[in-house]
Amino acid sequence: KITFFDMEIGSNGIADPGVSRLFSSFYNSGDGAFISNASWGRGYNGLYSSFCRDYDGALRSTYSDVLFVVSAGNTGVEGTAGTIQNPADCKSPMAVGSSLSYGDDIRSNEKGIEFLADYSSRGPTSDGRIKPDVVAPGHFIVAPNAEPNTEGECDGSKSPSIRRSIDVGSGVRYVSGTSMASPVVTGGA
Repeated sequence: KITFFDMEIGSNGIADPGVSRLFSSFYNSGDGAFISNASWGRGYNGLYSSFCRDYDGALRSTYSDVLFVVSAGNTGVEGTAGTIQNPADCKSPMAVGSSLSYGDDIRSNEKGIEFLADYSSRGPTSDGRIKPDVVAPGHFIVAPNAEPNTEGECDGSKSPSIRRSIDVGSGVRYVSGTSMASPVVTGGA
């Protein structure tokens, strides 16, 4: 089973719904989904937070059979260590970093497909844990470019340009980030 949870608050961004509301929305007393993707993150001050304590506690007890897959964040800035963000720095979620892709999309300053993308957040966490837990393709992923109130716009009849990431195809575009890598892992689980 697959689940979606809309965290948007109008045009003001997203808000953390809280661990109980988020997990209970899909878990359904053990009869619902058991894998959840969180392609969102939040800044933090480098300490193990109450936010992490809440999520880790829930994933160890009430929701111990849930795989909570989260994006590592995009604050790696040319490989800077210690940039992992909430909830990827929590202990129980599976944190996913972004690897580079193969081909024309590798920029001259990047090392290649065997490495993290330069923007991908990475550990260690403030208490020394290694993060991200896994790495998946997240660089120039073809994604829907949906337009509200339009049907059939994601059919992809025109390919977007890799070279000019601002160019979009008919209903699709290239997007990069750990928010693209995390669903790759979630879908494979």
